[in-house]
Amino acid sequence: MNRPGKNRNKQLDKSRPRIRITLTPLEFILEMVSLLGLVGAAYLLIRFWPDLPMVIPKHFGFSGEVDGWGDRSSLFFLPGANLFLYIMMTVVSRFPHTFNYPVRITADNAWRQYQLAVWYMALLKAQVVWLFLYLEWRIIQVALGHSSGLGTWFVVVVLVGLLLPTLIYALAARKSR
Repeated sequence: MNRPGKNRNKQLDKSRPRIRITLTPLEFILEMVSLLGLVGAAYLLIRFWPDLPMVIPKHFGFSGEVDGWGDRSSLFFLPGANLFLYIMMTVVSRFPHTFNYPVRITADNAWRQYQLAVWYMALLKAQVVWLFLYLEWRIIQVALGHSSGLGTWFVVVVLVGLLLPTLIYALAARKSR
């Protein structure tokens, strides 16, 4: 049995124009920033691996203090997840006609809405890559005894840093109906 919402989404997807959005200079810069973050994550792992103890921080609590420890091989997860998310976000951003939008997509507004969505995805990708890079750096610093945690402001800064661009995108999308 088909659900009404499922068919509606397929119909919307087929009725939306498929427009290839080329990268703007800003999006190109954000892409380079993301790639630099990925290279930085690999560099950190290679550079500090010989110096790391066998047990490193694996989890941080809401306060930013270490509340879980694990084998140093668990550090491979961060660059691996970072690369996976980068690839997935890059692939997804090539299909802006499939995104959910805060406004109805029409032939008249599709190009601008898609452009805004691709910009937002490029920004979000850069933020995620650098967030993972920062987490990797802090884990290494705690493991080496140079720090005690992420810091008390980490959660607030991350939330504001991720929510503010989302709000800006939503407002720009509504303004560009």
